[in-house]
Amino acid sequence: MASSPIASAAQALKFVLELAMLAAYAIAFFRLIPGPLLSWVAAIGAPILVGVVWGLLIAPRAPVSLGVPARVVLTAVIFAGAITALALAGRPVAAVVLAVAYVVDEVALIALRAYPAARA
Repeated sequence: MASSPIASAAQALKFVLELAMLAAYAIAFFRLIPGPLLSWVAAIGAPILVGVVWGLLIAPRAPVSLGVPARVVLTAVIFAGAITALALAGRPVAAVVLAVAYVVDEVALIALRAYPAARA
């Protein structure tokens, strides 16, 4: 894992983007699911479900150790879901901002060889 200031900034941005992705799922599901009770349940449940998947498969200390290529692909799929959900929920600008920030950060992490390592 690289330790340059740029790599550290890219890793910090990745964490912020992960939080934004969870918020995107909550916002989108709240807006997309009809009914007050169901929309709240979906807005709370969707980020929890995504967080569990993230924690099991993608997080640096995940119990299931995936290689970097598999984690990059799975991360892209999860972010694509959040971006699509935001767009469908009537938040296209937020979707584009999240998409651009995610792609730029992923490219930077890969180019700098600073992608968070999986546990050994």
